[in-house]
Amino acid sequence: MLGLAILMTMGVLAGCSGPSVPTSTVLLAAAQKNFNDAKTFHFTLKADHLGPKPAGDPGLSSLSAAEGDVQRPDRLSTNGTVDLGGLTVSTQLVVVGDQAWYQNPLTGSFDEDDSYASFVTIFDPTKGIGVALAALRNPSTPSDGSANGTPCWKISGDVDSAALSALLGAAAGSAKAPRATVCIGKSDNKLYSIVLNGQVIAGDTDKTTRTIYISKYDAPVNIQPPA
Repeated sequence: MLGLAILMTMGVLAGCSGPSVPTSTVLLAAAQKNFNDAKTFHFTLKADHLGPKPAGDPGLSSLSAAEGDVQRPDRLSTNGTVDLGGLTVSTQLVVVGDQAWYQNPLTGSFDEDDSYASFVTIFDPTKGIGVALAALRNPSTPSDGSANGTPCWKISGDVDSAALSALLGAAAGSAKAPRATVCIGKSDNKLYSIVLNGQVIAGDTDKTTRTIYISKYDAPVNIQPPA
C-alpha cells in the first residue's frame, strides 16, 4: 500500500509540473530568426545616464528617447529627443538607404545629414540586434517576464564584443562588455524588448541604460523621403 501511495503521489506531482521551459539557446536562435525575417516593426527607445558623444557614433550617444518604425532593408522614421549638452531638442529623423534627414527644430524644415543614416544599422539583420541575440555570452536560464504586457521569457547575458564592434565600428565602447536582458514572447518566440546596461558607446558609463521595445511585427509601413 505504501508503494502504491508513493506512485500515486509522484503521478500527481508530474501532472502539476506543467510544460518544460525551452533552453536559452533555442529561444535566442528562434528570436533571432523571427526578428531578422520581419519586414517591418515598431520600436521605442529610452536611454539614461548618457555620456559624451564620440567620433563615429551613429547618433546613439545623444539620443535619449525615440519612437518610430523600421522598414527593411534600410528605411527608418522616428520622432526622437536629443540631448545636446543639457539642451533637450525634439526632432524627427528619416533614413532611406544611405541618406538621412532631420527636422530642424528652428525652421521646421527637413535638413539632410547623412551621418545619421547609420542609425538604421542597429536593426540590420546582418550586424545589428539580430546578430547580437545569437552571440549573447553566458545566457541565463529563461525566467518569467513581460514586455509592455506581453508574457515572455527573460534571458540575461553579456553582449559579444565582436558583435558590438561590427555594429558600431569606431564608436563601440572599449570597456567591459555591456549586459543585455531580452524578453522573448512565450507564444511566438519574437523579441519584444532588450535592455542594455553599461558601455555601448565610448563615453558611456556603467550606469548607462538603453531600453528598446519592439512591437507591431510586419504591420503595413511606408517610409518615404520627406517632401
